[in-house]
Amino acid sequence: MADTLATLIKLAAQKVEKVQQELATVQRQLDEVTFTQNRWRNDVARADAMAMESVQKNESEGLHQAAMFSRRADNELMVLAKIETLLREKIDEIMQRLNAHFAEQKRYEILQEQKQLAEHKKLAKKHQAELDEASSRKRPG
Repeated sequence: MADTLATLIKLAAQKVEKVQQELATVQRQLDEVTFTQNRWRNDVARADAMAMESVQKNESEGLHQAAMFSRRADNELMVLAKIETLLREKIDEIMQRLNAHFAEQKRYEILQEQKQLAEHKKLAKKHQAELDEASSRKRPG
């Protein structure tokens, strides 16, 4: 039974590790999306500033380019927002699996600890019985 529990603990730990790696991968993807979203937002802010400058200088070409860029950025940000939502949903799903695998691992570890404690108590009881027997033999009587 001890070997079986040790094997189950090892397999459960491998499951936890695999899911943790998957979570790290998806988290990196989410970080990349967030970085890209921030870059687009910063570029839009610069384009807006350039558009305002073009308005002040009465330059229609600069204003037209800024408007085109703004539309493209809006489209890119919409796509990135959808990807972000999907990645966050994926993270939630992975976290549920991680929690389940971790709980499984802990159950096996607790069972192993209980088994070891029971064996320890059994040995202590046996040892005490031997001491009691040896003690009763030494008494004159």
